[in-house]
Amino acid sequence: MKKVWEIIRHEYVTQVRRKSFWVGVLSIPIMMVFAIGISVAAMFISADPTPVGYVDHSGVLAEVVYPESENPFGQLTTFVPFADTASVRQAFIDGAIQSYFVIDENYLNNGMVEYFTGSLSFDMITGDFRTLLRYNLLQQYPEAIRTRVYDGSQISIRSLQTAEELNLDQWWNLVLPLVFAFMLFILVQVGGSYILQAMVAEKENRMMEILITAVNPLELMIGKTIGNLAVAFTMLAVWGIFGGGILLALPALAFIQISINWGVQIMTLLLFLFTLLMMAGFMMAAGAMSTDARDSGQLTWFFSLIMTLPFILITRIIFDPNAAISVFFSLFPFTAFFVMPIRMTFASVPVWQLILCVLLVAGATVFSVRLATVAMKRGMLTFNKRLKYIDLFKSRRQA
Repeated sequence: MKKVWEIIRHEYVTQVRRKSFWVGVLSIPIMMVFAIGISVAAMFISADPTPVGYVDHSGVLAEVVYPESENPFGQLTTFVPFADTASVRQAFIDGAIQSYFVIDENYLNNGMVEYFTGSLSFDMITGDFRTLLRYNLLQQYPEAIRTRVYDGSQISIRSLQTAEELNLDQWWNLVLPLVFAFMLFILVQVGGSYILQAMVAEKENRMMEILITAVNPLELMIGKTIGNLAVAFTMLAVWGIFGGGILLALPALAFIQISINWGVQIMTLLLFLFTLLMMAGFMMAAGAMSTDARDSGQLTWFFSLIMTLPFILITRIIFDPNAAISVFFSLFPFTAFFVMPIRMTFASVPVWQLILCVLLVAGATVFSVRLATVAMKRGMLTFNKRLKYIDLFKSRRQA
């Protein structure tokens, strides 16, 4: 075990000490902060502070009450009432207002509102005025009714066959699978590339011949895998610190009536860990079998392409979670980490499918570890020679 920890420390320290690593790690959050800053600045620069006029022929806004702005930067649109259409039009011509609304006298029956502006385009002003109208129309009703209109109905779906219940606010259960899917994709791309580069470099400089005399292939594989994945986790941790700082800088968001299915979260974490080890095993096997990083990198993109398939079909999976294609991808080891939690969120998944899913992913993980170990035994000491897959499987059957 001491040798494994030494390999982990060497792999981690070697990568983290490189300037190129920190340049790559810090460049992405810095660019994101820069892009957000440009977007916010552009919003304020492009926002026209000139007031917007309105003429109310219906009396809905006779005693206007302005709602609290939901915009974290405050109310960006100011509305000014006018007595008649002629005066508001003259104010528009004089440049005192940027545009104006005219509320029809039969608005309560037909809901007609005309918007006059210099350019025919959709903007946030119409949404702000619609909010103003809705808020004032509800002022005559009790607070309980106003709250119910704003919050809407809470619909629960109950199964006639089981005692399970599905709430529409369970969209929150998608957050963790999406986060873990993003993390897994980054870890496969970054950690996999580090593993491949380290394996190929040590084969080319013949360092592997020295290492193989001191440790067995399994210890070497475990050490290199954990060490390089720790590098990728460090990158994610730095990004998480930047992301957390950005969220803390923004106004707090109140998540109302969120129901968390802990079974979904536990399954997500379990499948994430298994899939991560499985992908690391395949990356290690690819590095041991290849002669250069470009050759082995093609396999990395192949696995990444397979893992992105659920994202293409996510709409079909959400709206028809028990379809044959949804069941298949929830059991397929490369996509189960994302599809199975989604199915558990929006449907009742049979217990045997949950058990089969865990067994298949765990079996694929064991297979990848064994494959990587055999690949090391067969390919570590081969210099400038690519190991064929057929030879690898033959040797595995003989082992």
